[in-house]
Amino acid sequence: MSETLCHKYGFDEAARRERLALARLGDDDQALAVLLREEVISPHVQQLVADFYAWLMDFPVASQYLQSDEQIRRLQQTQTDYLLSLGQDFASEAYFERRLLIGMIHVNIGLPLSLYQCAYGWMRDHISILIHQSPALNATQKLRLASFLSRIMTLDETLATESYHLERVGELEASLSSMARERAKLSEQVDRDSLTGVASRPYIMRRLEQQLGRTPPAVFSLMMIDLDHFKDVNDRHGHLVGDNVLREVAGRIRGATRDLDLVGRYGGEEFMILLPATSLETAVRIADRVREAVAATPLHTREANVPMTISIGVTQSTPVDTSDTLIGRADYALYQAKEAGRNRVNVA
Repeated sequence: MSETLCHKYGFDEAARRERLALARLGDDDQALAVLLREEVISPHVQQLVADFYAWLMDFPVASQYLQSDEQIRRLQQTQTDYLLSLGQDFASEAYFERRLLIGMIHVNIGLPLSLYQCAYGWMRDHISILIHQSPALNATQKLRLASFLSRIMTLDETLATESYHLERVGELEASLSSMARERAKLSEQVDRDSLTGVASRPYIMRRLEQQLGRTPPAVFSLMMIDLDHFKDVNDRHGHLVGDNVLREVAGRIRGATRDLDLVGRYGGEEFMILLPATSLETAVRIADRVREAVAATPLHTREANVPMTISIGVTQSTPVDTSDTLIGRADYALYQAKEAGRNRVNVA
């Protein structure tokens, strides 16, 4: 069973009673609804609807929604049904449901809110004229009907307007949620290296700058890692195998680091690890663990099993460091590890 609009928009019995009180509509007005329909609207409903659509079609903002004679006929019948039910059993859930539906339909077809607010005004004015011109009504009845017409059409217009706004808000919230999901996806694409799944260079550099900018200065460590003889892998097995090797190495590095450590791909076959709140001694132990994890067994790819080692440069931050000086020291330590024979950790 589908959700009713009254339930969707919170119009339970208590809310309906409150809205009727705000519109100053009570049980005594039910008889006025019958009088309005029988003596004023029913005798003139066809002419009223015809005049209404003739007026409406004079405005391009309205005529663009009325593209065919068949569509206009359907809308005229809908308008006729609306007028003949105006005020009929206005305290019921069914009455509220039909009025709320008007606003939702206008949202779905893209009709501007201002247009049907003006339409309510036109209809109210022209029914008021019919009341005052009616020979079947005495002066007291005319005054009471004019008051009732103003109150019942205020109720109808507020319900349609409310559902219009709530439906628009719902669409906006859905759109914002969709945009947030898209932003999250784009952020993930920017923050993650597409090949290896570790952090991208821009992301890990932002995190490095954040560490350096902390007050008071935070002590942390940094590793620069390079795959040994990686060019030989590409030359011997091709770049597809080379890409698989990079993915496998990235996975082993992540497996050997802690949850708080950030592993990123710095470029090519070079990786960076940011180790927050980590002493140099601890960083060296983690570096050795990373090195051993990569070297322990050949890297298994679909095309080949590739033995691989890595060289690592490790350094610790100082209060005067910039990203350039810190990376420069780690790079220098890495260079020394390469010069000393590779597959080792060096400190600077």
